[in-house]
Amino acid sequence: MAEDSTFNAEQFIGAQSDQAGETKFYPVPVGEYLAQIDKIEARGGIDKNGNPWRALDVLWHILDDAVKAELQTEKPLARQNIFVNVTPQGGLDWGRNKNIALGRLREAVGQNRPGRPWSPTHLQGAMAKVSVIHEPDQNGDPRAVVNKVASA
Repeated sequence: MAEDSTFNAEQFIGAQSDQAGETKFYPVPVGEYLAQIDKIEARGGIDKNGNPWRALDVLWHILDDAVKAELQTEKPLARQNIFVNVTPQGGLDWGRNKNIALGRLREAVGQNRPGRPWSPTHLQGAMAKVSVIHEPDQNGDPRAVVNKVASA
């Protein structure tokens, strides 16, 4: 990340405020929205039973002016987590009953065509209609989660 030459750490640490800090998080409201994929990240690890797992995190930018106004932000975001099946070699497994959620996402954004080279990075910038629900985070606060994706 580039360093901000206008940031003065000592001045920042010493700055005073008489405002109370926000203690409540306001997620994207439950509903259906036109959205664009802002970021794709891959994660992986080992579960408590010693089994490896892999996932894609899809960060959706909600393109709704009313939501932007309500949340007072230009970029309201909702997350979609997709666990993926991989081959022993580490590639995506496209066998029967494998990667259904990823296949549905690809279908919704027009990228589920046989014979065309594809990787998760191709999802960046794609648009779709998403359904947002709320699930509690580790603190019990609601977080916006995309649970369905359809063609825009």
